[in-house]
Parts: sequence; C-alpha cells; structure tokens
Amino acid sequence: MLGGIMRRMTYTMSGRMKQGDVWLANVLFKGTRQTKQRPVVIVGNELALDVDVIISPVTSQQPRN
Repeated sequence: MLGGIMRRMTYTMSGRMKQGDVWLANVLFKGTRQTKQRPVVIVGNELALDVDVIISPVTSQQPRN
C-alpha cells in the first residue's frame, strides 16, 4: 500500500509515469502505520496508468528463510 507522493528517481521532461520507470514511493509496511521511502518499478502499461498505478517494490536484500 502506498501513502503520500511518488517522486521519479531520474528527471525527464514529461514527468509522466511510464512502464519500466523507477520512482521513489512512500511504502506502508504490513502490520505497521509507518511508511518508508523506497524505490518501485512501474509495471502497469500506459493505458492503465491513467486510472491506477501498478508497482513492484525493488530491493537488494536477499529474502529471509
């Protein structure tokens, strides 16, 4: 779940979200009310982005067992 504003990590003239772009988003963590700014990749296509933004979080951490 996201809260707040998403910021693009790299600058372009259009400022519009496109599939494959990396943005910084305030991500709400499960079981808490805290948000942290984390990178996310836009996975929705351009037609869907006018209605909903579909994202996938990005991490360099290995999953815990």
